[in-house]
Amino acid sequence: DLGYTEGVTYGILAAHRDGLVTTTSVMINMPFSRKAIELAKDYPNLQLGLHLNITNGHCVAPKEQVPHLSDKNGIFIPSKVRRELVKKGKQPFDPEEAYIEAVAQMTLYEEIVGCKPEYVDVHALEVPEFIEVAKRLNDDYQLDCCVYSDNSPVKIKNQSEIQYHFYGT
Repeated sequence: DLGYTEGVTYGILAAHRDGLVTTTSVMINMPFSRKAIELAKDYPNLQLGLHLNITNGHCVAPKEQVPHLSDKNGIFIPSKVRRELVKKGKQPFDPEEAYIEAVAQMTLYEEIVGCKPEYVDVHALEVPEFIEVAKRLNDDYQLDCCVYSDNSPVKIKNQSEIQYHFYGT
């Protein structure tokens, strides 16, 4: 959640400085993300990933391209609403719109950071449709993909496998 807020960012950086964290993922669409990336440059051993986000803050893609992900102001529809749709057996979002947003977030990440992220993961809404978006981005950009669900129908690295790689334990 690097860049989510000032407090979250400073907490993550302190945890890295104290040896507790070696990697974190950036919420590139959040207002504090640019400052967070600037601050992270002081920690060359901190690996950065992209934390795909379609539930908090503003969309990066033009809101006209992702009309079902955001409201009329371009603010994402919260995960609570998306989870209610899942409970009702409905599709929580349009996967193609989510991919358009994921590409926009990847592009912005590369513009700000100056390189591709070490990996891609998803924020707050780990459902098969969003995992598939992360996997598609992984395939298109040749990145590692990290998901947290053992129940994922998509066969990619799960957190228990990748955690040891990134955290070196």
